[in-house]
Amino acid sequence: MISAAEVRSARFTPTKFREGYEPEQVDALMARVAAGLDAAATGEAPGVTAEDVLNARFKATKFTEGYDQDQVDDFLDRVVASLRAGEGAGAAAGPAGQPAEPIDAARLRSELASLQPRRMRAGYDPDAVAAIVNAAAGSLDLHARGLRPSPGADEVAGAQLPTTWWTPGFDRHAVDALLARVVTTLRG
Repeated sequence: MISAAEVRSARFTPTKFREGYEPEQVDALMARVAAGLDAAATGEAPGVTAEDVLNARFKATKFTEGYDQDQVDDFLDRVVASLRAGEGAGAAAGPAGQPAEPIDAARLRSELASLQPRRMRAGYDPDAVAAIVNAAAGSLDLHARGLRPSPGADEVAGAQLPTTWWTPGFDRHAVDALLARVVTTLRG
């Protein structure tokens, strides 16, 4: 798990005359993430979620100094993975903080088949979703037979799925809800 100190000490290469991210906006998100990680370390609600970080948008710079976009994106990918792992460490939650409903392998595969990729919105890469869902379905089969599943609940909860923007992708909330149900089942 990434620490608040690591977030605070992160430095990004400045850009000029090439696209970068507006430094003040990146710094504001990083401060919010660090404060959230500090809160989580003391047992409080972090106040920032993986979804918040995924949905963050920064103004692009070109002729003024900005932060290197690839470095920022790579670091925030680590933050998202860490936050997801932390979110999965508690109960995988359904609506209104209720535990997500358990799911079996056949139902998981059926729900994956019912997902429709969508364009021009942030979504998860369909191939990556299929890979984790198929691995999770195998884990659910093992779990149902009383065997140790692999990947386990923590690996499913911490799965880092690439986000698509211009190519079709699966709705992130729907996929996250499916994976939360897998985690609930594997921990049950």
